[in-house]
Amino acid sequence: MTIRQKLWLHAFVALVAAIGIIGYIIATMLSIQEKNEDIVPVLLSVRQLEADMKGAKQSLNSASYNMTEGNKQQALAQLHIVDQRLEKLKTAVEQPRFRSLVEKAGTKFAAVKQAVGTAFAKKDAAEVRRQAMRIEGAINDVVVLGWETNDHYQAVQRDLKQQIQTVIGTAVIGSVLLMLISGLASWRLTRSITSPLRQLAANAGEIASGNLIVARVDYRAKDELGSLNEAFAAMVEQLKQLLGSVGKASKQVEQFAQEMEAEQQTLTSLHEQVTVSVNELSTGTQNIAEELQQAVEQIEKMDETFAKTAERTEQTVRYGSAALEAVESGRAAMDQQMRLIHQSVEATRLIEQATKQLAGYASHIQQMAASVAEIAEQTNLLALNAAIEAARAGEAGKGFAVVADEVRKLAEQSAQATKQIFATVSLIERGVASVTDAVTNGMEMAREQSESAEVTTKAFAKIDETVTSISADLQALADAFSDLKWREEQVFKNVESISAVVQQSAAGSEQIAASMTEQLAAFERMKEKATTLRELTDELRAAMSQFQVNEEEKHMERQR
Repeated sequence: MTIRQKLWLHAFVALVAAIGIIGYIIATMLSIQEKNEDIVPVLLSVRQLEADMKGAKQSLNSASYNMTEGNKQQALAQLHIVDQRLEKLKTAVEQPRFRSLVEKAGTKFAAVKQAVGTAFAKKDAAEVRRQAMRIEGAINDVVVLGWETNDHYQAVQRDLKQQIQTVIGTAVIGSVLLMLISGLASWRLTRSITSPLRQLAANAGEIASGNLIVARVDYRAKDELGSLNEAFAAMVEQLKQLLGSVGKASKQVEQFAQEMEAEQQTLTSLHEQVTVSVNELSTGTQNIAEELQQAVEQIEKMDETFAKTAERTEQTVRYGSAALEAVESGRAAMDQQMRLIHQSVEATRLIEQATKQLAGYASHIQQMAASVAEIAEQTNLLALNAAIEAARAGEAGKGFAVVADEVRKLAEQSAQATKQIFATVSLIERGVASVTDAVTNGMEMAREQSESAEVTTKAFAKIDETVTSISADLQALADAFSDLKWREEQVFKNVESISAVVQQSAAGSEQIAASMTEQLAAFERMKEKATTLRELTDELRAAMSQFQVNEEEKHMERQR
């Protein structure tokens, strides 16, 4: 458990104990309040009942002396109020003694109420006055009930006072015990934290004085102090290992300084040979740089020529792309024209079919008109025969003659309409023939236009194929020029890089030659630094001798 958890647990336990004491106090006070709530309403109800009974007595006395309807109603209302008070009081009291007194007073009052009702009905004022006196018996019972409830209230108050004193005593004792227990727990918790810290502080003081041989603190709890103790022990071991490593390193540094002084002589002789070689290298590098500069100038001229050629090639590619786009637009327009021609041919074919159907309908109408003309002619003959027969009949056939004459007129009108139908049908047939000829000519022209459009479409397809091939060849040529220009730029960059490197090498060779002299002086300074390094190593070993990392060194220090 961590220190934080221990502190939280300690605080939580103290808080729970305090809450328990507070809960006990609250529960006791609620019980006291409940007792007061039970007895106080009963006491008040008894006082109110006594007052209401006295008011009822006064109302009955007033009604007995002046038995008006208002006084009677007031007296009855007062009696009803007293009756309700008694019923409420019966449900409120719980003690048997109190309940018996309430029932006794209720019995007496009920008898009085019944007698008063009879007296009011008979308008017997003397009886009303006598019943008013009888209420005194119920009032006496209520007064006795008031005394006893008051005594009970006083007893309850004394009991409550005793309970309050008990609660106060319990709270004081509980608070004192809680403070003592919390203080003891806090002291133990603080001691368990500070004791290991004091030991760790003492060990830290020993380490600061140079003594790394310190006893490990005996603390095994799995908390922050345990982690600190483990980390402190690990730090001591790391310091021991570090000092051991520093000691070994100082010996190696001293040996290295001695070896560096020996190597210094060899480096001096090698330096002279390197100086001669660097001078020769500087001269050759300068010649190479001049030749590379001339090559760079020639490559720059080639780059200008390639740039112009590539620009012209790209312009040609753009022209080819524009031509290809124009061919594609023309081809799309021809495709649209072909679709429109096909739609026109289909529409012409439908018109031809409709014209043929119209010619058939006209022929059918002509046949029907011929039938109607024949029927009209026969009807005319029948009407003529009917007129002849009517004339033979004399006066009896006059009515029939009129009908026959009307039928004849209708037959003549039908014949005239039939002639008009024949004329109209003839006109329709001539119109249909003209439309048929025009449709036939349109079909022929549409066929020829379709064939011409197909030839044009094939020509556009051929042009598209040719222009596409030309555009592809131009694009390939442009790509080839771009690649060639890129390669030429790479060669130019490489030559420039080589030239720059050669120039830098020449400058570097000159600088190397100039720095050789400085290196000789540096070698001398290195020799002096090596001597200084050996002296610092001796000082480091002397400083490390102050630290005791094992028992043997500690024993030797005591002997000194």
